[in-house]
Amino acid sequence: MSWTADNKRFSREERLASYDLIDSCVLMHWIIMHDYLRPGHVESPQERAKLFRKALGNVEFKASSSDGSSKTVELHEMILGGNKASRLTPSTGITAISVGIATRLPTLDTQETTQIDEQFCEIMTYLGTCEKLLRTPIPLGYTRYSVRFLWVWLTLLPLALVDKFAEFGERPVLVLAMVITSFSFLSIEEISVQIEEPFCILPLELHHKWLIRDVKQMKRMGRVVDKIFSDRETMAPAMESLNSGHQQHRTVNGDSNE
Repeated sequence: MSWTADNKRFSREERLASYDLIDSCVLMHWIIMHDYLRPGHVESPQERAKLFRKALGNVEFKASSSDGSSKTVELHEMILGGNKASRLTPSTGITAISVGIATRLPTLDTQETTQIDEQFCEIMTYLGTCEKLLRTPIPLGYTRYSVRFLWVWLTLLPLALVDKFAEFGERPVLVLAMVITSFSFLSIEEISVQIEEPFCILPLELHHKWLIRDVKQMKRMGRVVDKIFSDRETMAPAMESLNSGHQQHRTVNGDSNE
């Protein structure tokens, strides 16, 4: 939107609202990466309040209490039913951002709004794929019995290798072979357990830091463009008066020469 500020299509309020909406998208990315895809992590109420505030603006509601008095209720408390322990689902957060775009950026045409909604749909599709990995783990019984079988097999393996390693000095070589074999198979089993829940070991925080870096640079660039266009608009009347003065001076000189 900052790049189109020269044709005065978007107002200053809309450009400032676009920066808030970008911050809400970054915060939604953090909630998905750090809290939603990792079991045991729950987003804080401050994060949820900031997300809705950045997406929809400072919207407050008046709610009546049991004693008849009214109190101010923040938007995130109203959506989540006042339950602070309730988790914010990505669909709810993305819907809030989409509503914020529709209400706070009224200058966007239908095609631009549709493109933004399509991108949100793609995000939900990819998130559904991640949820399949997260919600459908390998059955616990399969993991337990595979580990038990592996330990029994490693325990009985030296009995089968005694005759094979007898000519090499038996004990030292056999012990070394069992250490290498056990380490290899147990490592493969541990890797399979980690692959079952990849989001616990992937560097998601690093991905979010990269996103924050890109967003900060983009916002700085946008503000620079806004400053350039605002300075140009401020200097435009002075330049017009200066040009008209030069034109009048040339006209007077031409008349005197004639």
